Amino acid sequence: MSTAEPQSAFKIEGQGTIYLVGFGHASTHWVHAMMIFLFPYMKQDFGLSYTEVGFLSMIMHISALACNFGSGPLVDMSGRRIIFLMLSLLGTGAALFLFGIAQSFLFVCLLVAMVGAANNLWHAPGIAFLSETFPKNRGYVLAVHATGANLGDAASPFVAGFLLLILTWQETSMAMSLPVFVALAIVTFALMPREKKPQASGDGRGMNLRDYGRGLGTILRTPAIRNLTLVIAVRGMAQVGVVLFVPLYLVDIMEFSPEGQGTTMMLMQIGGMVASMIAGTMSDRVGRRPVVFAGVTATTVVIVGITFISHDLLFIAGVSVLGFVLFAVRPVMQGWMMDLTPRELGGSATSVMFGVQALFGAAVPVLGGIVADTWGLIEVFYMLAGFMLIANVMMFTLRGEDAEART
Repeated sequence: MSTAEPQSAFKIEGQGTIYLVGFGHASTHWVHAMMIFLFPYMKQDFGLSYTEVGFLSMIMHISALACNFGSGPLVDMSGRRIIFLMLSLLGTGAALFLFGIAQSFLFVCLLVAMVGAANNLWHAPGIAFLSETFPKNRGYVLAVHATGANLGDAASPFVAGFLLLILTWQETSMAMSLPVFVALAIVTFALMPREKKPQASGDGRGMNLRDYGRGLGTILRTPAIRNLTLVIAVRGMAQVGVVLFVPLYLVDIMEFSPEGQGTTMMLMQIGGMVASMIAGTMSDRVGRRPVVFAGVTATTVVIVGITFISHDLLFIAGVSVLGFVLFAVRPVMQGWMMDLTPRELGGSATSVMFGVQALFGAAVPVLGGIVADTWGLIEVFYMLAGFMLIANVMMFTLRGEDAEART
């Protein structure tokens, strides 16, 4: 196993590009987090059960699944990266704006599907672009990319919580869409000149259908990639549940105000921001596996731990720690996947990774909703801890030379 030179992440050129892509990723997650933040208020406005709220989240993951498996081939065969990033921002911004005029549950379902697809459209071109541009610093650059996601997830509910003090949830949604269109303009003018035209197959920018099919078959037949994809998917089930049910728990059980809910969710994501940079950079030096194993183990313990907390401030602190350990391993696992994947198939490997994660994650919202309606919200967190424990056990399939990270 080879790793980047010590502190090489801080010597590489192109920091502006790295952070600009991270900024765009933050914008797509600004929309995703805003939608999750609004679920408790949609629940109240439309008179929904927890199972019906879970159904909304399931729709989002199904649309993400379809988009992931479709975007990877398009990204790899076209060789285009920036155009797909622009489409992702346009789709998420438009969906968030249209929430402001939604008058029916069916229309809300359509917009949730739109957010799921457009948000996930970012991943294949974004991760592939960074991975192929900075191959010796994948842990670091993907940590910046993941930190962008945490930044969007943190800032959005915090701002929305205070806007809800003076606006309705629909007016808030329309107002929150405006920064996304600003981000679209910035990313377009800054990154579009760097879009390279597809060349012949073999240089990672454009490939024919036959070469693509042969390469994708290689990915699917590689045991290490298959096993890592499953670990990522099972861990993702817990993340889906945490992101969906913590806000519901804060509003329905802890009776937090909108600004209290937004602040708590912001602190959870801030924990993830700090952890992503630490874990990503560390994995470039010591390897991916030990960092992932530590993060998955810690998350299992913390999810169970917060169920015993009833004090408001202690619960907020517990959620912050949960964000730290939960999101720490996200960029490391993505970097690990890119380490194992041929350079020209980075988009497709990313799509497979996020697609399988969306497939597994689609069942969690409805399953969690049924558990919450039947036994209570607290029992949902025990279920999520069980998912993390399974992911922990599955980590033992990722041993041997073939499963080691290579740069």
